[in-house]
Amino acid sequence: MVSKVRNIFYRALNLGIEEESDFDLYQKVRILNGLSMIAIVFLAFNSLWGNVLNNVFITVINFTTLVCMLLVLFLNSRHSYIFARALFFLSLAFHVGSIELIIDVGAHFYLFPLFIVAAFVIERKIYLYTYFSLILFLFVVSEEGLFPFFTIKPDPRIQQLITIIDGVVAFGLSIFSVSLFREQYAQNREVIIKQNQLLKKTAEISEEHAELASLLLSEMNHRVKNNLQVISSLLNIQANQLEDKAAKNAIHDSIQRISSIALIHRQLYQKNNMHSTKIDIAEYTNELIPFIKKFLTANENEITINVNVQKIILPVDEAVSVGLIINETITNSLKHGIKDQKNKTINLDIRRDGNEKIQIVVKDSGTGIQRMADENNAGFGYELIHTLVSNYRGNLIIDEVKNMITIELDYELDNTNPPNQ
Repeated sequence: MVSKVRNIFYRALNLGIEEESDFDLYQKVRILNGLSMIAIVFLAFNSLWGNVLNNVFITVINFTTLVCMLLVLFLNSRHSYIFARALFFLSLAFHVGSIELIIDVGAHFYLFPLFIVAAFVIERKIYLYTYFSLILFLFVVSEEGLFPFFTIKPDPRIQQLITIIDGVVAFGLSIFSVSLFREQYAQNREVIIKQNQLLKKTAEISEEHAELASLLLSEMNHRVKNNLQVISSLLNIQANQLEDKAAKNAIHDSIQRISSIALIHRQLYQKNNMHSTKIDIAEYTNELIPFIKKFLTANENEITINVNVQKIILPVDEAVSVGLIINETITNSLKHGIKDQKNKTINLDIRRDGNEKIQIVVKDSGTGIQRMADENNAGFGYELIHTLVSNYRGNLIIDEVKNMITIELDYELDNTNPPNQ
């Protein structure tokens, strides 16, 4: 029997609470349900005073408020939490005020626990201040006896007994209400401490994962670079075994292209760039140009390559495309443009054009650009550039008069990098 009553009590206590309910809502709904059940028992018992005092108004008010408490439980079960709270606090406040006007006993003592519970449960300040004003009004009215329309005078001994009982019960409810604050504070503090510990542990795990990811990324770039170098070595061995000059040149061009890609992965591996998957085109170009000169020329001092590159940050895939385009254009000028010139000069300019475009401009002192414009004589390098430009919805403009090639690539650039050199 006791277990059944306990089960019914806990079911009523958890009315309107779901598993995914917010912790704060969970606490407030449980408190409202618990106080409603206490009020139901108390009101059922308190209605007996109406019979003892032979006053129908006291009996009606108690049963009316009892029904309101049942409605509070019903509204909570339907998740109408706002209406449930309003009905709970207003019905009890008017109950206390009405009883105090009818019979001058200790009913106004109950205004204090109502005040405490309201401060805990009512969320919006405007509603809370309004309710506090209502309680203050009822307290003043009850103390001054401003509207004693139904005042009755019970036997002094009965009046004293009712006052003592109401005072003790109200004091107990006040202590209970204050304990709710303490319990809530302790629970909130425990939850916050656990959350902080969890966040700290999560941060430590995330840091460990980040270090592991950084290590794996660094190792991957290192292996890619090594594998590309192995491929270049194999191609170089194959080229040395060939007698056909055109075939050897084609393999050497492939070695150069592979090396330009390997350079990107070497930069990702070195220079404290292990945590990034992006390449600074300015740094990359300043390292790529000397490599191309050394690879293709016997006397590097005879050739001047002026490089003007703005700070542009690109992901690896886009950086590879830009690297291949730079490699092909500079190689074309070195091999065909300034080969027979006395003044061997190449100008390379890479800049941001707006927020989503890169402009690559190559100009040499010879006829390399004019040769590239001749589609009949253009080779694999031109086809590669044309394909890369098409992949990024770009433009390829060849100016034979100025001996200049302009390439525009449509990228989503990192806007956090200023367009300064």
